Amino acid sequence: MKTTLYRMFLENIPLAVLIITGFVLSLAAWWLIGIMYLGYTIFALLFFTANVCTCCAGYYRGDCPSGFHKIARFFKPLAGKQFKHRFKRYTPVLYPIWFLPPVIALVLLVLKFSWIILTLLLLFSFTGFFIIPFVSSKLCGGCSNAECCPQVNR
Repeated sequence: MKTTLYRMFLENIPLAVLIITGFVLSLAAWWLIGIMYLGYTIFALLFFTANVCTCCAGYYRGDCPSGFHKIARFFKPLAGKQFKHRFKRYTPVLYPIWFLPPVIALVLLVLKFSWIILTLLLLFSFTGFFIIPFVSSKLCGGCSNAECCPQVNR
């Protein structure tokens, strides 16, 4: 099944919320941390796409629910590489995107409590640890790569 704009919207709006709230939380600590967070996020997503999405079945079929296959087309396909192995190997590069903003928010809350920071922390955490996994489990279940994907087969 081809990727529709609706599917890409569902998959990427939560990711955009995660990145924006993470960026704002990082900015609240110091503007340079915010810029570094945003730069690292862009680097990490491109690095992951170049090293994982290029060996995914969706690369050729154009049926990745996130639409990352459209970005992956800028990178050379990795024929003969195993998606599952590469997914597990390169996923840790994404961890700082998920775990740095909550750490920053907790430090900020300890130093000086703020309802805005607490709200952003809750939004970030709910989006990153509940919404994104839920949406991914629903959209990725029908993926042509689902049989070998570690996200679907936990």
